[in-house]
Amino acid sequence: MLTRGGLSLEQVRAAPGGVVLPPLAPGRFLSEQLATRDGRVDCCPALFAEALERLERDFVEAAAEGEPRLRLITKRDRFMHNSWFHNVETLKRGPRGTNRLFMHPADAARLGLTEGQRVRVRSANGVVELPLGLDDGLMPGVVAATHGWGHAAVTGMRLAHDRPGVNVNRLLPIGAGSYEPLSNQAHMTGIPVEVDAAPM
Repeated sequence: MLTRGGLSLEQVRAAPGGVVLPPLAPGRFLSEQLATRDGRVDCCPALFAEALERLERDFVEAAAEGEPRLRLITKRDRFMHNSWFHNVETLKRGPRGTNRLFMHPADAARLGLTEGQRVRVRSANGVVELPLGLDDGLMPGVVAATHGWGHAAVTGMRLAHDRPGVNVNRLLPIGAGSYEPLSNQAHMTGIPVEVDAAPM
């Protein structure tokens, strides 16, 4: 990579403040970087066309559901990055000692749910229970839960064991059709769920 940029490792080492590269010359991408046989960008290869057809079918099926189900998305949290900070005491104090399901206040009112209440979340693949948080920044019809939790069975991490939270991956699809074929990424967002009060 350095050679292509006209540099050597020695030059970089000799410039601890960095090396300023010359401005990029326009017009080189198509002639030097594009690796297609005809030298053109294929904006809709066959795999993309199939994906668009799948999206259209999914949209039609969702529109035919009538009363739309809630859709679960993942929520980012500056106090929890995946599961990296799960055993850090200063990041797991008070209300941050567990993960919650966040919901728009209008959806909570429609379902007769209140903030802090323990709720049951069901998908076609699993069930979890966790406390409810209200967030008017969410779109109505969408619920969100922070992932990276669920360490009840972990050994060697006392805090993670004592404040395990809930593994929302239990709600995700598995097996055939559980991943996006273009990227091989598992379906982890937009999961249809039902939410009600957890049994007492």
